Amino acid sequence: MAHELKNHLDQLERLIIQERCFAQKLQVKELKELQEEKGALIKIMSSGTEVCPSALKPQIARICADNIRNARLLHTCLANLRQMVRHCSERLTPVIYSQKGVRVQALNSGMLLNGSI
Repeated sequence: MAHELKNHLDQLERLIIQERCFAQKLQVKELKELQEEKGALIKIMSSGTEVCPSALKPQIARICADNIRNARLLHTCLANLRQMVRHCSERLTPVIYSQKGVRVQALNSGMLLNGSI
């Protein structure tokens, strides 16, 4: 059974490395598929009732650290993407003034989508 756990851990480690590559390239579709595969693998591994051998603990610690690293990387990438989208929408939104000459906050008008640039 320890050999089976080792195989699952090796597979999980490969998935985490692959996940990092997809996160760096912002390949969302692949990330979603990989997340489902990772979730299924973790579900299989968590269903076991035996105690984990101490020889596998360093690999488990490395996998945990890599998984946290991937989460931080993805969070940073998504925050940067959100900031870029916000910046573009601010630049594309026309300045609107009220009847009294006061600047009014305009909603994103989608000028990029309707070709009015």
